[in-house]
Amino acid sequence: MLSTFLFCFFFIFNFIEPNYILCNELVVYNFETFNNSFNIQYPKSCDQNFYHQGFTKFLNIFLEDYNYQARPLFILSVNLVFQFFDNFNIDQTLNALISTFLIQNLISLIVVSLISLSRNVNTKLSITNQIILTSIIVFSPLFKWGIFDPSHQLLTVVVIIFYPYLLSKNISINVKSSIYIGLLFLLHRSFLIGFLWYIFFSDHKNIFINLRDKISKFLASLIPYFVYNFGIYIFLGQMPYDANSTYWGQFVWLYDFIRGKIRYESEWHCVTVPQNFICYFNDNIETLIYLSIPLFILLVNHFLGKNKISFQYKSFTYYLISLSIFIYVFWSFIGWYPPIRFSYYSVGNLIIILFALQFIELENFTIRFLSLTSYLTYTLFLNHWNDPNVVVYNVGIYVSLFFLIILFLYSISRYKQLKNKINS
Repeated sequence: MLSTFLFCFFFIFNFIEPNYILCNELVVYNFETFNNSFNIQYPKSCDQNFYHQGFTKFLNIFLEDYNYQARPLFILSVNLVFQFFDNFNIDQTLNALISTFLIQNLISLIVVSLISLSRNVNTKLSITNQIILTSIIVFSPLFKWGIFDPSHQLLTVVVIIFYPYLLSKNISINVKSSIYIGLLFLLHRSFLIGFLWYIFFSDHKNIFINLRDKISKFLASLIPYFVYNFGIYIFLGQMPYDANSTYWGQFVWLYDFIRGKIRYESEWHCVTVPQNFICYFNDNIETLIYLSIPLFILLVNHFLGKNKISFQYKSFTYYLISLSIFIYVFWSFIGWYPPIRFSYYSVGNLIIILFALQFIELENFTIRFLSLTSYLTYTLFLNHWNDPNVVVYNVGIYVSLFFLIILFLYSISRYKQLKNKINS
C-alpha cells in the first residue's frame, strides 16, 4: 500500500518531479491490456533492457555477454512472477514492470520482518508500530527510488540485517546449511561478504578459535557458486561472464595496481592508492549529508533521550554495527565510485536501520511525533542521490528541518528537567 502511495505521489500526481539525474529517465508507456488502452509514467533504467531480457526469458542469462549472469537467482525470482502473469494476456513490458515491482515489495517485507524480529525485547510490535516501521523503510531513499527500479540493490539491506539476526537469535549454521547460505550469493554478491564476516569476524574475541571448522563452512558456502559457473563452462562451452570485474574493473584494479598497470579509467574510477580512499571518503561525506536529517534525529534521541543505542557485546546492534564496518571497509576497495552508492550500502543502511530500531522503542508521544514527521517529510521530498547538489532544498525539506529544530529544543528541555530532578 505504501509503495502504491509513492507511485501515485511521484508518477500520477507529480507532487515532486522524480528526477533520477543519471541512468533512469521518465517514460510514458502506452499499454493495451484486456482490450483497454492506458498510459502510465514510469522510470526506465538504462539497464532495464538487460534486466528485462532475463526477466522475460530466464535462459537469456546464459548469453555469452549477459550483464547479470552472476545474479541468476534474482533474475529467476522476477521471471517466476513474470511467468505467472504471462497467463493473463498482459503486455510483456508491463508484466516485467509489475513483476519487478512485486519482487522489490517482497524484499521490503523481508527487511521489515527481520527488523521487527531482531528487536532485543520479546513484546510483539503493535499494528501502529508495524505500519510506522514499514513507512520508515519504504520511504527511505534506497527503497523510495529502488522499488520502481529493476536493480537488486535493495538486497544490500537484507544482507546487513540477515547475519546479525542469525547471531542475535543464536541460530547456528553448520557445514551443510552453509551450502544453502551459498545460494544467496547468486542473489547478490554482498551475501558472500556478509558470510565472510559471520564466519571469521563476528566475534572479534574469538577470531582464531575453531579455524578449521570456520574454513570448512566458508568453503562449503562457495559450492553453489562454483557449481553454477562450472556448469556454464561445461554445458555451454563458455567462460562465465562477470560484468562487474570484466567491464567495470571492480576490485581487479588492485591486481593491476600491484603490476603497475591502469586499465580502467572514467570520471568515477579511482584505481590507484590512496586515490581510491580519497574518492571513497568524498562519497562518505556526501552520504552523511544526504541522510543528515535521519542521522541528526537518531543522535538527538540517543544523547538527549532515554533510547540509547545498545553497544552491548553480542547484541543485535553490536553485530549490525560490526558488519556495517566490515562492509564499509570492503567497498572502499571497489575502485569505482559513482554518486552515493557504496557508502550507502554500509553507512546509509546502518543509519536507517538504527533509526527504525530506535523509533519503535520511543515512548514519549511528542518525541515520536516530531521525529517521525521530520523523517517522513525529509525522505518523501528528498531528491535522488545522483543529484550533484546532494540535497536539493524544497518545501518538504524545510518543513523537516523545522520539526527537527522543535525536536532538538524539546529534547534539551526534557533533558535539563530530568537532570535537575536527579540532582535534587
